[in-house]
Amino acid sequence: MQLRSSPGESAASRSDERYRRIALSASSAALSKIVSVVVNLAMVPLMLSSLGDYSYGLWLTFQSLLGIGAFADLGIGNGAMNAISAAQARGDQDRINRVVTSAVAMLAGLSAIGVVMAPVASRWAVDRQLGGGNASDVAAGVAIFTAYFALSLPLGFIDRLNAAFQEAAVANLARSAVAVATLASTWIAARSGGSFQTICVATLAPQLVGWALVWIIEFRRRRWLMIDRRFFDRSLAKSVLGVGILFLGIQLLSAFNWSMDNLLISTVLGPEHVTPYAVQVRVFALVGAIASMILTPLWPAYADAVAHGDHAWIRKTLHRSLVGAIAVSAPLAFGAALALPLILRTWIGSGIQTSPLLAYGLATLTVCQTICAALAMFWNGTSAIRLQFIIGVVLVAVSLPLKMFLLRYQGQGIAWFGLTSSLLIITIVFVPAFFLVNFPSEARRSEDSSVTPASGT
Repeated sequence: MQLRSSPGESAASRSDERYRRIALSASSAALSKIVSVVVNLAMVPLMLSSLGDYSYGLWLTFQSLLGIGAFADLGIGNGAMNAISAAQARGDQDRINRVVTSAVAMLAGLSAIGVVMAPVASRWAVDRQLGGGNASDVAAGVAIFTAYFALSLPLGFIDRLNAAFQEAAVANLARSAVAVATLASTWIAARSGGSFQTICVATLAPQLVGWALVWIIEFRRRRWLMIDRRFFDRSLAKSVLGVGILFLGIQLLSAFNWSMDNLLISTVLGPEHVTPYAVQVRVFALVGAIASMILTPLWPAYADAVAHGDHAWIRKTLHRSLVGAIAVSAPLAFGAALALPLILRTWIGSGIQTSPLLAYGLATLTVCQTICAALAMFWNGTSAIRLQFIIGVVLVAVSLPLKMFLLRYQGQGIAWFGLTSSLLIITIVFVPAFFLVNFPSEARRSEDSSVTPASGT
């Protein structure tokens, strides 16, 4: 890939290249998702037969903790993406090396903290017999998963680097290869009668090896790319961390907002009322996953367009992404709502019933969430991070008491959740977005301060 735009390169050629990379990233993400689903389905019976219910449940518990640990990078990877994309567009290799070195150094520091805390976590888990009294498996699991987590923070940054270079296809193809390698290594470990510790290593090691290989490939492709202590920039690291923490806040608010329904239902009505709602939500989650694969590559493309001053491309792409988000999500979501009774009967029998109000409310919410994702990619790419954080805070602050009211004082409160959330998104997100989207000024502010939070207003 050519780092610096050639002098004769036109806005049209840059536009074509961005769309080509977006299409490649989206298609490779779809392939990666298919491979991941197939591998995960194959892994379940394999691991159950090898580990049994108890040990497999313990492994799943540690996997869940890894999912929570995804927030532990403090948003540094996301904070560095725009800075790398802007520097790439300007051909500034020195700045890319400084951003990458500073980000990896901070992630390595967080890894060290995790390693130091591992013995404490292991002792706490053993003392409380979280493994049902099997102290050796608990201690081994904590040690192995902690080691993986510590290495994953700096090694996993390669995914953000590929995305910043608009080469997410590299990470997606590597992810597919890692999934197949994980299945193979787990099968070998299970066939050879491997212990719980061996199975843990077999399921985690391929990902670390995959990241390491992609790093090696990047260093060979870009001979100028280096991670060196002389490139560490304290002020740049502080700026990246500042933006990263805002990204972290947005992630936490988003996770809380979309997970809040289950928590509220369980708290007010009891856990038994969560299952019927959560199962129906999962049907519509597939639509969101499809939209995410298509929309995510837009983030670094917007950042590249900002750095080049291609404001017309930003306008056109945002319009296309919003129209496309509706065109893709609406038929799928409302089709799922229409077929939901049949889907539920086929999937889990007649134990869970739905209603048109809930089904079509969830379909409307799915479309609104997809439009939100399209807006988020635009705001991420143009460094309007603080704006998203403020909107997220307001959305949670209004949603929480309103849904509590529905559950406590309305007999069909759960059925109204989808439509209620949709109306809140339209009021709190879409209406402000109509007035706050300002392409040229955002682009100018972001171009020279791509790691400095921008309000976007």
